[in-house]
Amino acid sequence: AAPTRDPGSTLRHAIESLDLRDAVVYADDACARALAAAIGLPAILDLGARNVLRLSVAGAGREACQSVGGGDADPPASRAVIMCSTPLPSNYAAIRAAVRQPGAAWRQVAVYTSVTASEHAALRRLSGGRDPGPGTGPDRQAALGECEQYVRRWLREPADPAAAGSPGGILEGASAGPPGGIPPSPAVDVRVAELPFPLQTCPVGECTF
Repeated sequence: AAPTRDPGSTLRHAIESLDLRDAVVYADDACARALAAAIGLPAILDLGARNVLRLSVAGAGREACQSVGGGDADPPASRAVIMCSTPLPSNYAAIRAAVRQPGAAWRQVAVYTSVTASEHAALRRLSGGRDPGPGTGPDRQAALGECEQYVRRWLREPADPAAAGSPGGILEGASAGPPGGIPPSPAVDVRVAELPFPLQTCPVGECTF
């Protein structure tokens, strides 16, 4: 039998398969701990990432603004890679703050979640929403499609630096249902995908991110 790959090795292999060139990587707390344990910040920077930040500080703080906005010699970051080990709806406010980061000039925004479609469907049922069911059609990807539509909406919102980093009405907007009929932005490539690896792998103690 083939040897079983440990979770840390699986996570390293999956991260190395992503294109992180010129990307600001945002990770929620559990994901940051997993990345710190399995890979480490220097290795992620070696893959071309500009910086790795906690998703919870997106839109706020000097480090976040400097990482995204560049400086005298560096252009603004062109790519945002957002990694969530918790359900997408619970991260909407933070994701919105990341895509609306002051100084950003995003050409691509990629959101990855380790929460499966089945888990998102179960959470939707518990919250009283429609059950996408066990099929493989469009409903199977309901959570991913909903998040993508929200990201496109947030990218089109007028710039408001004072609101960046604040939930500022995002929960109210989400409760009204996902936006519909929003055409894809020709300037920003938006993708939302499920990551089939254990972002929840957490060591004892805190990470250094």
